[in-house]
Amino acid sequence: MSITKKSIRWINVCDEKDTFEIHDFSYSTEGNKTVFKTPERTYILTQIDKAPVYELVIEGQKLEMKNKRVSAYFTTKKLASFYRA
Repeated sequence: MSITKKSIRWINVCDEKDTFEIHDFSYSTEGNKTVFKTPERTYILTQIDKAPVYELVIEGQKLEMKNKRVSAYFTTKKLASFYRA
């Protein structure tokens, strides 16, 4: 998952060309939580470790993505690159 101010982009880790994007959303941050809202869903990203490790909870309509699963835990791109090296 990649998040910018303009989009939330889901990327298939097995095929980086296989993506799903959301452009219509708002967000707010409070403490260790960032909440992204779309008309269909609420995505709650909570920092659960200083490493940084984040937990994702999705509320609302089921996210339908063919042959894909959404990870419950994420880290930053910078930290993920560190662990791959």
